[in-house]
Amino acid sequence: MAGPIAVTGGAGFIGSHVVERMLASGHHVRVLDNLSTGHRANLPAGLDGTFETGDCTNAAWVREALRGCAAVIHLAATPNVQKSLDDPPEILHNNIQATACVLEAARRLGIRRVVLASSAGLYAADEEPPHHEEMTPCPGNPYAVGRYADEALAGVYSRVFGVDTTCLRFFNVYGPRQDPSSPYSGVISVFCRRMLAGQPPVIFGDGLQSRDFIYVGDIAAACSAAALSATACGGKAVNVGTGRSTDLRQLVSVLNDILGTTTQAQFVPARQGEVRHSRADTRRASALLGFTASTPFHVGLKSTVSWMQTAV
Repeated sequence: MAGPIAVTGGAGFIGSHVVERMLASGHHVRVLDNLSTGHRANLPAGLDGTFETGDCTNAAWVREALRGCAAVIHLAATPNVQKSLDDPPEILHNNIQATACVLEAARRLGIRRVVLASSAGLYAADEEPPHHEEMTPCPGNPYAVGRYADEALAGVYSRVFGVDTTCLRFFNVYGPRQDPSSPYSGVISVFCRRMLAGQPPVIFGDGLQSRDFIYVGDIAAACSAAALSATACGGKAVNVGTGRSTDLRQLVSVLNDILGTTTQAQFVPARQGEVRHSRADTRRASALLGFTASTPFHVGLKSTVSWMQTAV
């Protein structure tokens, strides 16, 4: 591929794994990040000179930062559901504006492909899994509304302006470098931190609610496949999950196996409106991108725990 592949938000949890994956595959990478939540320490030293510090809501800066790139993997966002409930205008502006700036820069610069991070949060809380891309979106919070708008913009830029776009709907991502202190941190990193400290993980409800947990290395593989695919996706949404679900009681059991502990969960009243079950229909990812998640849950969890043992 002529020109580097840009990764916005490339110093963050998911972005840094995408950068590593692309570099390991022999591709030149350009990272764009404002370092509001990302860290330079997440990135390999070999990125010197290919790191651009700035904000993706600045259209002029984005256009210059992306000049000469062959494709963009757009991960930069404020992925904070609670903050979107507290201050919807700020989250909606930041996330939608950043996506609009990236798509417009791609149009102006002739960049052939933009891959956007979206969310399984677009599926209705009461929809029975597996969740497939033809289901009517029903975002349950302003953050998810913003992702829905991002997908709509991507579709317009594909149909009207000829920028091929792919919208990857991430399910529950976990893995090394996920900050357990973040307000948007996944349940796995939170449980890991508490159990490593000898504290019980806190489960809201009966613990039988289930999620499609996908290892961050598999997310990076999906982003790479979407950026490099010879098949145009034309703005389509594509689930990125494993197609399997694990309930929270099972999660605690597997973590106990890995840690060699017998920690019991603390159960508290359920949270209103919480999704009961989530699981991806992965057929479109396989058909369009040739992608199938390959990391066994126990293996991904062991890698996550190992990292957290050195990070805490």
